[in-house]
Amino acid sequence: IGITHRNITRLVLGTRYVSFAAGDRVAQLSNAAFDAATFEIWGALLNGGTLIGLDRDSVLTPARLAGALHDHHVDTAVMTTSLFNQLAAHDPGIFTPLRQLLVGGDVLDVHAAARVTALDGGPRLINGYGPTESATFATAHTVGSGPAAAGTRLPIGTPIENTTVHVLDDRLSPCPVGVAGRIHIGGDGLGRGYLGRPDLTAERFLPDPFADAPGARMYDTGDLGRRLPDGSVDFLGRADF
Repeated sequence: IGITHRNITRLVLGTRYVSFAAGDRVAQLSNAAFDAATFEIWGALLNGGTLIGLDRDSVLTPARLAGALHDHHVDTAVMTTSLFNQLAAHDPGIFTPLRQLLVGGDVLDVHAAARVTALDGGPRLINGYGPTESATFATAHTVGSGPAAAGTRLPIGTPIENTTVHVLDDRLSPCPVGVAGRIHIGGDGLGRGYLGRPDLTAERFLPDPFADAPGARMYDTGDLGRRLPDGSVDFLGRADF
């Protein structure tokens, strides 16, 4: 995927879905080839923070991860939902040193989320969603504590800054609230397309009829979702499965 400077600044500068400030200490838990590393590296460096690289054993061993987060005074981290679900089930106290924790890449287990949001002094937990084509995150939802966090489903939230998300039917018309459709993403996070694959780029990166800018595009994620009454999006799985 061709990712631009604008895509990256949209992700980590002037954000409200996550807060960055000079002096923050951001863990790099991801391989540099993964899109989450874009958030980790540039979220730290473009905001005057410190990037803390952790080795694979520290990331995958609960006791070592807990020690590393504490010893390095890490306040911000992002990890795959599957890893988070496992760690939260094992020992949610691992995340106590953090101020904010973003998870994404799969369905967030509500019970795992509730264990972490119930921590005294625990992190702000953010459920993020977005394919690599939209530079890591397109939507975000801050998970609350208490009964709401222990519900049956957690939404993927609302679009982050300078991002648009539409739930559309097969005719590319907006679906009514509560009706399932395909999730399409537009805005400043959208990459240039697939390098060396103009055919696939044309298939998935479509003209955006909802944008004012000439030539604007939106990305067909192939994911199903539905718009909720509060404007957030509920992820329903892949359209092709």
